[in-house]
Amino acid sequence: MIDGQAARPLSVLVVSYRRADLLRRCLDSVHKHLSGCRVLVWDNLSEGSPAIRELQSEYPGVEWVFSDSNVGYAAAINGLAARTEDDMLLLNPDAELTGPLAKSRAALQQPRVAAVSPKVQDDAGRSGLGCRQA
Repeated sequence: MIDGQAARPLSVLVVSYRRADLLRRCLDSVHKHLSGCRVLVWDNLSEGSPAIRELQSEYPGVEWVFSDSNVGYAAAINGLAARTEDDMLLLNPDAELTGPLAKSRAALQQPRVAAVSPKVQDDAGRSGLGCRQA
């Protein structure tokens, strides 16, 4: 429940490419802060795909799509979005959640709000691109 309202379901969408270590950290943070949310991962074929496939057994609750080719980020996100009717949180595999996104999720409950972005910061607390999801 967010501000007295029942929160709509949230699906977490991640497009993976190359780095199983970063994806593992991302998925661990999602599990810690958004436990119970549906998680979908699309792996765009890369030299890192075998290591990504190994993660499948570690995260049985994640819905995995292993692409036969690198279709690009937009097509992969669209492929995942077609699989859910929930509100969606789009994460890069190098993102690490540091909280439950309560303010972002509350903002989505407001009338005429279609999209929000959580605060993004790097390890030093600076806001900007290429940072962790707060």
